[in-house]
Amino acid sequence: MNTKGHRALWIGVAVIVCMGLVPPWCQNNGDGTCLRSIGYQLILDPPYAGGIDLSRLLIQWFLVVVVVGAYVVTAKGGGRVAAGPISNWVPCDLTHEIVRPK
Repeated sequence: MNTKGHRALWIGVAVIVCMGLVPPWCQNNGDGTCLRSIGYQLILDPPYAGGIDLSRLLIQWFLVVVVVGAYVVTAKGGGRVAAGPISNWVPCDLTHEIVRPK
């Protein structure tokens, strides 16, 4: 992994940590079902009536992992396609005529 990949990976980790520190909250009924979203708030100062909206938080984390992973994979080659040296390529000859049997 190159420098861009490492930097993107650490930025992704920092974003995930920040999302964990300020998670989405929802108002729950007695059995834990989320009734409505009540926004984002610091985890050390949770809202009075509510719990962490875990499904939304996991979706956000998943999207960060996908975006950072895609960036790391595409930035890995520096914009080059690893197809091997040109000397190993086999030329394709499409100039042959089609001969029909008589």
